[in-house]
Amino acid sequence: MAPGRDRSTVVLLAVGQALFMSASVIGFAFGGLVGYALADNKAFATAPITMTILGAALSTVPASFFMRRFGRRAGFLIGAACGAGGGALAIHAIYAQDFVLFCLANLLFGVYRGIAQYYRFAATDVAGPEFRARAISYVLAGGVVAAVVGPQLAIWTRDLLAPVAYAGAYVAVTALGLVALLPLGLLRIAKPSRAQQLGPIRPLGAIMSQPAFVAAAFNAAGGYALMNLLMTATPLSMVAAAHSVDEAALVIQWHVLAMFLPSFVTGHLITRFGLFKVLFGGMIVLAVGVAVAVSGVTFSNFNLSMIMVGVAWNCMYVGGSALLTETCTVSEQAKTQAVNEFMVVCATTVASLSSGVLLNWMGRNAVNVAALPVLALIAVTTLWYWMDRRAKGVAVPVAEGSSASPSA
Repeated sequence: MAPGRDRSTVVLLAVGQALFMSASVIGFAFGGLVGYALADNKAFATAPITMTILGAALSTVPASFFMRRFGRRAGFLIGAACGAGGGALAIHAIYAQDFVLFCLANLLFGVYRGIAQYYRFAATDVAGPEFRARAISYVLAGGVVAAVVGPQLAIWTRDLLAPVAYAGAYVAVTALGLVALLPLGLLRIAKPSRAQQLGPIRPLGAIMSQPAFVAAAFNAAGGYALMNLLMTATPLSMVAAAHSVDEAALVIQWHVLAMFLPSFVTGHLITRFGLFKVLFGGMIVLAVGVAVAVSGVTFSNFNLSMIMVGVAWNCMYVGGSALLTETCTVSEQAKTQAVNEFMVVCATTVASLSSGVLLNWMGRNAVNVAALPVLALIAVTTLWYWMDRRAKGVAVPVAEGSSASPSA
């Protein structure tokens, strides 16, 4: 296990993750509904959610370089403050019936999302090589709390400021962002030394051409995109198949639990069985989930499929994030993590848009089948990474205890 300070840092980051994810659940639950109520042109009802994703995309790269210079804590505090500010601005926009202002509030919350993506990497800053995979998985385990608390907070607070619908929910978003300042303010993560920051830095192309980077990025970004592709289409598909909205909500809640519950053991599985096996195990589970989805439209089909997709996401996202730590030196972390996170956001955005288009044009089965070629590509890149390691005689990746030097 990691030393005491390392463990306490991971716990603080996990609490921050739980608070961020709870606020995010509320935002995604009501963003479209508020957008529909405020927009003159109802075709733009989902624009606030799109603005959240845009905010994350715009902040991902500068956040990485900001934290390299000023430290993780400063960046995370700014992120939480943006989340609280976005919630407060959303309340004002709802009262003012201002659609544009509400979109700007969601853009601000998106900055929170873009910065919060780095919580898992901050955990690796304090963890030794043997603890990195587990540190990442423990931070993501904060999502378990969000899966339970987030939907309940949404229900309890949506009428808090009645008769103004949904404004109360954004009181909760604001409060969660403010509360997050407490654990994040207690973080003690040392900035890289000047010597480390000024160390040799390879061109980005050299870093990105490594088999390890390609496999890490494809598993993290591709796994996230496929999860989003399948999850986005599920509620609409269920309603079209004569299931109730409550049943669809239950399936999504089980899906979110399946995404984060494995985090308590994923790191241990990587240490015990190896990174390669965990990554491929996630891919196999995802393929089986697709098979379950296309085999029927019963509640069990939807529920089991989404649970398997959640588990697969966890294996691929945690594994890909752990593998990324192998691809760069400390002086290269900022730009390596920045490009990886930008790829995750972009891939997720494309998947969200593609899900609706495919569902509308070709139906639910087409959405599921579309995941298979992408999954095959992820498998090929991961196999390439494994063969490259074998050719070089390197048997143990950094996530399982080797040094943190980048792959050649």
